[in-house]
Formats: sequence, structure tokens, C-alpha cells
Amino acid sequence: IAVTVKKTFLHAELVEEDAPIAGRRRAASQPPERPSTAPRRSLVDLRALRPRRPAAPTQRAAPQVLRKASSLSSDSTAPSTGAAGGEDRRTTVMLRNVPGEMSRSQVLEVLHREGFLGEVDFFYLPVHFGSGTNAGFAFANLASPAAARRFRTHFNRFAQWGFEAPRRCNVSWARDDQQGLNNNIERYRNSSVMHPSVADKLRPVLLARGAAVPFPPPTRRVWPPRAS
Repeated sequence: IAVTVKKTFLHAELVEEDAPIAGRRRAASQPPERPSTAPRRSLVDLRALRPRRPAAPTQRAAPQVLRKASSLSSDSTAPSTGAAGGEDRRTTVMLRNVPGEMSRSQVLEVLHREGFLGEVDFFYLPVHFGSGTNAGFAFANLASPAAARRFRTHFNRFAQWGFEAPRRCNVSWARDDQQGLNNNIERYRNSSVMHPSVADKLRPVLLARGAAVPFPPPTRRVWPPRAS
């Protein structure tokens, strides 16, 4: 047995007698390999060390958000129940099939006879300036929505004009931009029918308890009407 002490390593080796000296020196100079004490990681452990990607959002959340957005949108744009179911505030009506021979004063006499002249605050019977006959229709504004509804009921299919009428009267609501006393005043105060060359009996008229009252003056230049 050959014992060699070199640095901090102690190496004992059984050497045969006939072994070459050079071989013994190389064996003595090489330090023994230390067994590795670090635990060997398995494939599973290495995968566990990899950073995890954040989980993708599920596809079920999107339809729920869309349903909520659509319900909010439909609720925000839904019409108000109170506005839809509220009382009708219209007051201006249009009379059709008025006998062509009647003048403004004659139609107003019929309204007075039927008990409505005191509730009408605006009246206009358009007239053809060339022939002098009316256009077959008229506009009337009532003092209240209730009076306007009664007026419509009373004069719809009316025929007691005192003149021969080929068809019965038809009463409907005027357009929205012509509803109310103020809208009618603004519509006609600058109209050509208010020109000084037009006779008063051919113009629109304002009424207070059945009597004519002055029409507000125009706010701009009024041109004369063309003959029709």
C-alpha cells in the first residue's frame, strides 16, 4: 500500500509491485471526484419554475356586457310614459270643405250660432284674390284644448252652413308648427296677406270674446301678394 499526502488530500492506493512509477505518480496527483450533493431537478420541477402566463378571459363575459349595454341604451332612449299618455294640448284646427261662396264674416256667424265664437281667438279663411272665392278650408284656434276637442266633435261632418255644400265639413288638427295662438300670429304677421293693399275682410283676424282686435304689426317688410 502506497500512501501519499499532497496538500489536503489523502489518497491510499494499492499498487502492484511491477506497476510503473510514472503511472503511480499520475494516480497520486489526481484528486478524487466529489459526489454531487445538489439534488437533481426533475422535468416537472423545471416546468414549475417557468413564469405562468395570465389566464385569458373567458368568452362568456362578453355577451353579458353587451346585454347590459343594450338594456341601458334601450332604457335611456325609451319614450316617457307621462309624455306619451299626457293630455293633448293642441288648440288649432283646420276645417275642410267650407262652401266656396262664404266670406270670413259669414263663417264667423255660423261659429257664433253654434256657440263657439266666444272661444275662438284666431281665424283665417284663405281667399283666391283673382276670383274672390275662398280656398275651401279655414284655420281656427280655440282658447283651450278642451274647447278645441269640442269644436272638432261638433263641426266634423257639419253641413248646416246656410249654403249648399257638396261635401260635409271635415275637421282635423293643424300642423305642429301652427299650433297655438302665438305660432299663428308669428306665421301671418309678416305674410303678404297683411299688406296694406289687402282688404281687412281677407286677412286673418284676432278675436277677443267674439270681437275683432288689432293684429300685431309686422317685424319686417311685407310684400304685396300675387293675384291668384
